[in-house]
This record gives sequence, structure tokens and C-alpha cells, in this order.
Amino acid sequence: MGRTGSKAADDYYETYAEYARTLRNWFVAYGIGGPLLLVTDAPVAQRLGQSAAFNWVIYLFLFAILVQLLLVVQNKWVSWAMHSGATDPERQAAGWYETADWLHAKFGIDVACDLLSAAALLTATLLALVVLP
Repeated sequence: MGRTGSKAADDYYETYAEYARTLRNWFVAYGIGGPLLLVTDAPVAQRLGQSAAFNWVIYLFLFAILVQLLLVVQNKWVSWAMHSGATDPERQAAGWYETADWLHAKFGIDVACDLLSAAALLTATLLALVVLP
């Protein structure tokens, strides 16, 4: 039956995993593509570059990407540790496994990172739109 023993739970998890991948990809693509669009159009880049908001716009886009990348690294490490403990129960006694197990149960970390990224991207976009006619 997979990771939980329940087909319904496995189906819900697969749906969650797909949405999580899609959202994370969207955040990173927007965080990279947004600034590229702003700086590759010469008149837009010139107007934005003269604005006091320019640094904030770039920093907020980069911040959103950084938050998502840190979350991916954390989730990768936690997934490896949980897999390692599941395949070799002796590893479950290790401190790193206990930390991973604790993090694994903290869904709020994912929610907070997604909200931070969304807020940073929205703020950067609004700042850029205010500067541009």
C-alpha cells in the first residue's frame, strides 16, 4: 500500500506532493522570471533602476527564491533521514533522526515558508508596478 498502509492516505499524500512541487516551481520560476522581465526591457529597467524601490524589488524576489530553496534542502534532508530510519531501525536512535522526525511533523514550516514567499513576491510585484506607469 505504500508509505501509510492506506490507499486513501497514499492518494492524499500524492496529491499534496504534486501541489507542493507545482507551487514551489511556480515560486522559483516567478522569482527568477519576474526580475528578468523587469531588467530586460530597457525603458522598464531604466525607470525601475532610477527608483528607490529597485533594491527592494530585487531583494524581495531573491528572498522568495532563497526561502523556497532552503525549504527544499530541509525537506530533502528530512526525507532522507526518515527513509534511512525506515530501512534501518537502528538509525532511529541517532540524534539526527530524532531531529528529522520532529521536523517531519512540522507542517507549519512549509506553510510559513510558502506564505513568506508569496508575500515577498506580491510585495516586489506591487513595488515594481507602483514605479512603472
